[in-house]
Amino acid sequence: METEYLIVGSGLTGATIARHLVENGRDVLILDRRPHMGGNVHDHWHPSGIRIHTYGPHYFRTSSERIWSFVNRFADFYRYEAELLTMVDNSLEHWPVVESYIEKAVGPDWEPAFTGTPSNFEEASLSKMPEQIYRLFVKGYTEKQWGVPAESLSADLAGRFAVHGDGDKRLKRSKYQGIPRTATQSS
Repeated sequence: METEYLIVGSGLTGATIARHLVENGRDVLILDRRPHMGGNVHDHWHPSGIRIHTYGPHYFRTSSERIWSFVNRFADFYRYEAELLTMVDNSLEHWPVVESYIEKAVGPDWEPAFTGTPSNFEEASLSKMPEQIYRLFVKGYTEKQWGVPAESLSADLAGRFAVHGDGDKRLKRSKYQGIPRTATQSS
């Protein structure tokens, strides 16, 4: 049989497409420049027994029952819900920003610094929080991460975070969240 599909990259997208094609009787060849499958969600075990996320922290999350059922065909998952802290003025504070911190820092009658339709990342962020909080938590980090001024980034990027008014300190609120167990791991 001749290869019908060539998938370049074995990260989540490439691996998922290849799996669907193979399960539907197609012949697939996957090419990847790295010596392992998984793309940026690759991890390995250090000789000391510590699991290392090769390209930085990652975990799986979705609120879709269908997607959760699909991935559980291939792995069992440890329940994992990220809670992040960031250093702000020599104090560890929660990220995403919790409203109780804004009330403590700015006052209980705070309002977002921007109203209207945001045209860039900075305006979209300021539509969620006071300017003081934006400067403490978001601006510097974002500009360092992307290497460009925040006002030159798309407003859509600010959809990755929110101000949590209900005290929920989790990074994401997805119904299903976890890190896969691996076959080489001891239980």
